Amino acid sequence: MGNPSAAFTMSILPQLPLFIAYVVGVAFAASYARSLQRAALMAGIGFGLLALAWVVGAASQYYAMTMMRGVRSASLGMTLAGFMLLRELASVAGVVFLLLAIFARRTPEA
Repeated sequence: MGNPSAAFTMSILPQLPLFIAYVVGVAFAASYARSLQRAALMAGIGFGLLALAWVVGAASQYYAMTMMRGVRSASLGMTLAGFMLLRELASVAGVVFLLLAIFARRTPEA
């Protein structure tokens, strides 16, 4: 069957730049926290939630690739559905926070 860890690594490799972009987004939000206060906070939360959704998706993929033989399909289906629900909720919340950050009212200081 092969090494499941190698297969998992190869499967998430194309998605890794997106995760790196989320982490960079959190870093940018932290660096602008003093000047853009509320917008930076919303962006940081949004990028953090999107990174969490990515990690949950990767964890569910790893679980599916390394599950033991003989696992009942109903049990597997419920577990994967739980992972996917959590991932989608985090993704939606992350996008909502990013939208709030983009369209947040800013005080005219410049």
